[in-house]
Amino acid sequence: MGKVIFYLIVLLLLIVAGFAVYSVIVPPAAPTAPVELQIDLQDGS
Repeated sequence: MGKVIFYLIVLLLLIVAGFAVYSVIVPPAAPTAPVELQIDLQDGS
């Protein structure tokens, strides 16, 4: 029974860590694309 609880805790930590990494990487990466496009458009004109 102890092993089951241990594996559940490890799995939960992996999910939380993965979600934290995802939430740190994705939101900063999303706004950069439109900003780069706007800069490219301004440079082109």
